[in-house]
Amino acid sequence: IRHLGDSVQKSYEEIERLMKEIVEQQNERRKSELAVLQSQINPHFLYNILGSIQTCQSLGKLDIANQMLTNLTRFYRMTLRKSEDLISIRDELTIAQLYLEMEKLCHNDNLTWEINMEDGIDNFLICKFTLQPFLENSIMHGLSQKTPEVHISIDLSYGDDTVIIVITDCLLYTSPSPR
Repeated sequence: IRHLGDSVQKSYEEIERLMKEIVEQQNERRKSELAVLQSQINPHFLYNILGSIQTCQSLGKLDIANQMLTNLTRFYRMTLRKSEDLISIRDELTIAQLYLEMEKLCHNDNLTWEINMEDGIDNFLICKFTLQPFLENSIMHGLSQKTPEVHISIDLSYGDDTVIIVITDCLLYTSPSPR
């Protein structure tokens, strides 16, 4: 019986070791996937902003181009300073606001936003660059000749053991004048 008990104990220990190994491998895989996604986001964002700065310069809007460069510097200083994969929602919102300010300059102030959050939620951790791709998509697909203005709402609330983030792009239509 003692031998059988020892065998069962060794089996449990081996199963526990293998489970820990599997969890560690999955965490490493997720970190790698996140790093790949972030490496794809950063250049895309940078190319778009640099293109907008170049457009402003060619149109003679040097004050706007200078403000965008200032915001871009602050943006990258903030993102590079935070080397961790997870950052506070507060920091992610700061990065998102810097991005939105640059986009607002690109779009002649036709972009507005609001952030609504429950108390204390800004201390929770989130993956870096979670919001920026969604905000970029809202702007790129929201602004057009039919919808020259976009208002983005970012709402953060508590869920069951989660944080719920809802990004809404409200298209502000201009009514055609009556004939």
